[in-house]
Amino acid sequence: MVVFTLSILFLTQLATHTNFIFPVHVQFGIAFIVLGYALSLKEFDALVNPVTVYFGRISYSMYLVHFAALYWLTRLHCVDFIPTDTEYLALINFALRFCLLVSLTVLGSTITYHLVEVPFQNIGKKIIKRREDGYRTTFGLVWKQTGEIISCFSLRRPGR
Repeated sequence: MVVFTLSILFLTQLATHTNFIFPVHVQFGIAFIVLGYALSLKEFDALVNPVTVYFGRISYSMYLVHFAALYWLTRLHCVDFIPTDTEYLALINFALRFCLLVSLTVLGSTITYHLVEVPFQNIGKKIIKRREDGYRTTFGLVWKQTGEIISCFSLRRPGR
């Protein structure tokens, strides 16, 4: 009953464009919680598709790379493509700038994902696997067949 009442109040607030119960930031928080819950029940093709899944995979690289892309777009004066005299032209300019930024960010993120993230994830998996196999190591390597140490870093078996 409480959820139903809060839902009615939330919808009323959205319909009347007032903030009598929830501030705007709380409204967005509630909306994302509901969206997350709905996605946990059923995947919607508009939100879960190969493009969004790929963006999710490279999202950390996108977060890091978009700052550099913004910097270089500004530095190379690729900010205003058309005069922004009217709102319509300003909107078109924003759309062009946004498309260019997303394109450059995805390109740079794809490169850093495959050249940096994936190799270091693989190193992390190897370290975890070695620890699960009973070896405690700090960037050490061991020859699996003989147990012989093949690196100059410390490598100990538990109990030794």
